[in-house]
Amino acid sequence: MKNIGQTSVVTSIVLSKNILLGRQIRFHKALHFIHKPLAIIRKDTKPINNTDMKKIINCLILIATMTFLSCEKDPDTPADEKDPDMFANFTASQGTYVGVVHIAYGELDGTASVYRFNEENANWEEISWNSPNKIYDNGHDLIGHLVPGKEYRYKMRQHSVSSGYSEYSNEITGYTFKGSATEITSINRENNGDKVDITISWRNPNDLTKLKNLTGVAYKIYRIENGNLSDYDPSYINGGDESPPGIEAEWSCIDTGLDPGKTYSYRVNTVYSYDYTTVNDDYRDWEAYMRDGTFVEEGDSGNGTGNDDNPVINYTTTDMGQLIAAASGDIIVDIKEKVVNGDVYLGVITGNTVEATPALFKYDGSAFENVWTCNDLSSSTSLHYAITSLGESYVAGTGDSLCIYKREGSSWSQDIAPDNIVLAGIEVFNDELYLFAKSNEVRQVMKYNGTSWDKIGETIASGSIYNANIETLDDVLYVHYTIDNTLYIKHLSGSSWVSDLEWTQEYMSNIQLAKNGGDLYFSTSTASMSDYDGGVYRVSGSTSVENLIPDGAADSWFLQGAFTMSVDSDGNLIVSSIKGEKISDTEVILYPHLILYDGSQWNTVSGDFTDGRDPIGVSTTGTDIFYFYGEKATQNSSQQSTVLKAKKLTK
Repeated sequence: MKNIGQTSVVTSIVLSKNILLGRQIRFHKALHFIHKPLAIIRKDTKPINNTDMKKIINCLILIATMTFLSCEKDPDTPADEKDPDMFANFTASQGTYVGVVHIAYGELDGTASVYRFNEENANWEEISWNSPNKIYDNGHDLIGHLVPGKEYRYKMRQHSVSSGYSEYSNEITGYTFKGSATEITSINRENNGDKVDITISWRNPNDLTKLKNLTGVAYKIYRIENGNLSDYDPSYINGGDESPPGIEAEWSCIDTGLDPGKTYSYRVNTVYSYDYTTVNDDYRDWEAYMRDGTFVEEGDSGNGTGNDDNPVINYTTTDMGQLIAAASGDIIVDIKEKVVNGDVYLGVITGNTVEATPALFKYDGSAFENVWTCNDLSSSTSLHYAITSLGESYVAGTGDSLCIYKREGSSWSQDIAPDNIVLAGIEVFNDELYLFAKSNEVRQVMKYNGTSWDKIGETIASGSIYNANIETLDDVLYVHYTIDNTLYIKHLSGSSWVSDLEWTQEYMSNIQLAKNGGDLYFSTSTASMSDYDGGVYRVSGSTSVENLIPDGAADSWFLQGAFTMSVDSDGNLIVSSIKGEKISDTEVILYPHLILYDGSQWNTVSGDFTDGRDPIGVSTTGTDIFYFYGEKATQNSSQQSTVLKAKKLTK
């Protein structure tokens, strides 16, 4: 990875903007953050003696006590009446407001209190009282206020002076806009006499039309030059104003009069200004939230991320929020994605590495809904499920023993698992259920005929095998497994298993298959701190492969190999991996990274994925990418994920 160094502020800059949709070039006025000094007014008066002071204090105590007794009611005393629509319409915004969470509820005859759960002290705290039917929570009583993109829990109750409090509403969650980082798309140098000029171009990948309280957008351009990034001086200048917000546009600026002997790096931060009304009914119209970008060095033009030189494919990111949170003390053990008839499914098991419970989610066009949770298989340690063309599902796991169930309406069938097997995987092929398992010391595929299991084809293998799975690709049933570091891939043709590949490589793990037209691909991560870096491969012969990952990628944007792989409708391979970004001479941060192979070169999928950690997954439907990830901010002390989230990326 390249070393990027000492900071200096851009001293001479010409700002320009590509003309899109007939809009004109304009400049942004400087942001002014106004801080009003606290005025303390002292008025000299006649001193008060001790006797008078005691009288005043006693009067104040009496007044305060009478006021308290007249207003405060027992929280457990129910109100005479409760508006039935109040709780039904109790909602919190999901990333559609900058800096605040918008909370709304039904019209009230009386008043209401809204509460937020404070994780710092594990208490529910009242954030508004006697409020109208909506409030804006800016986290004023929290350390650091609201964290952008973090979910907060809310509940409310109605009350009146005469009849006390109603019961609490159900809990809801809401979060503020975080957004993806603005991406540098190119850095181009041109000679200008004995100096050089550098043009920096960037784009904002977020759909700003969804932000309901956005009042303006500004860009701050930072520069560093030959030196140590840890010495970075955060000076900045004002960038361009995107107005009206939300219209897709490329921005650029020219940094002039630079030393041709130096190498420069740039970062573009985005400042979102917004307005809201406080719970005290104070209107604030010049608040600002700044989203940091990532430094990009000359020579890395178009990467949008800072360490690789792959071109960027621009996507718009939609944050789909939290899918599931593990119970206290548990973790997200594993996830598995499937696409059946264009529908996106995600299987999840939560618990621990000894006992975990499977659940299935399906994308309904706007969000992921929970299809089922199988509590009868709460001793599972791996995830196996299959989906028919009609959306019927099967799940395999462990309760008291290995079981396979079919979902029938809202209940489960009787266990249909054969006896004495060690399961490697299940799959639906031509709407019939198949399994790949060890039985009688050999590995074989079996099909369920409605009452029993039939062996399909010859024995697959014998002895110890690893990395085994069964899956359908382009209406063909495949199995893959490894024996003694050799990968075997086979497909079913009639009643026989035909070999596609025998290829040897040490330390392969997490093997994924994909097909694009007539080409068969597989990806691997690495199971060891060995010299093997994992890879993405095209099968070129019965014993040969072509590694599509270029040399040196494992040092920056392909750390630990590939986690998951999918193919979009344009025939592009979409792969998730891990990227390392150097932020000082002694520190490198790691985060998920999505890459796209278009048949000839690798491209970087735009977006900010720095808030994620494993488990990581990608699915595609059409050209849309669904990205699943563990939330870094809520990982436990062992750095294991406890919350699973999702993002949708669209071109």
